[in-house]
Amino acid sequence: MTESGAQCDAPTTASANEAEIRRLEKVVRVLMDRAERSTRSQGSDFDLFQMTVMLEEQIGERTAQLQMVLAENEKVTRALLLATEQLRASENELRRHRDHLSELVTEQTADLLAAKEAAETAHALQREFLLNMSHELRTPLHAISSYAQIGLEKAGKANPEKIADYFLHIRQSGQRLGALVEELLDISELNAGKLHLQRRRCSLQDLIDAVEHEQMALAEARGVHIAHAFTCRDATAEIDPEILGKALRNLYANAIKYSPSGGCIQIGLQDGCLAPPLMGDAAQALILTICDEGPGIPPGEEERIFEKFVQSTATKTGAGGTGLGLAIVSEIVRLHGGRVCVRNRAGGGAEFELSLPRHAVN
Repeated sequence: MTESGAQCDAPTTASANEAEIRRLEKVVRVLMDRAERSTRSQGSDFDLFQMTVMLEEQIGERTAQLQMVLAENEKVTRALLLATEQLRASENELRRHRDHLSELVTEQTADLLAAKEAAETAHALQREFLLNMSHELRTPLHAISSYAQIGLEKAGKANPEKIADYFLHIRQSGQRLGALVEELLDISELNAGKLHLQRRRCSLQDLIDAVEHEQMALAEARGVHIAHAFTCRDATAEIDPEILGKALRNLYANAIKYSPSGGCIQIGLQDGCLAPPLMGDAAQALILTICDEGPGIPPGEEERIFEKFVQSTATKTGAGGTGLGLAIVSEIVRLHGGRVCVRNRAGGGAEFELSLPRHAVN
């Protein structure tokens, strides 16, 4: 190569170097730009990471706070539910007490009304009894006084038959008055529980015959006949004949009083059984029936006529009486452990039935 040729290659090489340098500078600048951008980018990611960490910490703290609040709220909610249940239970209990109180008030009001009605009924019955008793006592007393006065005035003047008739009326009025006093004494002893039985084994048929003999004069005076139908094999029983005799006299007198003239009273005595009030075997008993041909018992009064001071509405007007006779009968039969009832007969009249145990009931 010549010198001139070498000189020509030198500028070319320099230009190439410069070009390479510029190219390298560009590459460096590009790399530096990239590095700067990468640095900036890395710095942003770091900031974002730090921010994320901070947010996560704040979220964790907030979550913990919220969980604590939720736990407290859950406690409060459970407390409210418990209080609500207790309140409902209290309301239910209060409602039950209120309903029970209302029922008690209703029952007590009904009891008071029933007691008031019973007291008013008893007062009315006692008032009626006193009026009847006043009439029943005054009538024989007036008869005794009147016939005694007439006897005094006619003494030595009237014939003996007339004087005897005066004494007969006096005796009848005295007997009637004595029967009234005896009824009062009997019911008084029964009410006070002072009537005690003296039982002994005796014949009920003999007692019936004795009572019937006492009442025969009254029956004949009214033209009433007495028929018997005794079918029992053995008429003996453990009874108090004195006290039971009072009940039989009342029933006989009652049947004779309400029987029509020329009527017939049927007396029956037969074997039977008496069921005890509680569970147990039936007891052997004697069944005594007394049937009359009177007006009978109005429906619905079959039990009431055995109450004190009560008379049948079919017989209490005009027939007299105190309303104690059947009450005495019921109490005496009850003391003997028996039962008494009445029913109307198909052909008219009433039938009283006494069921008396053969042996003393403890």
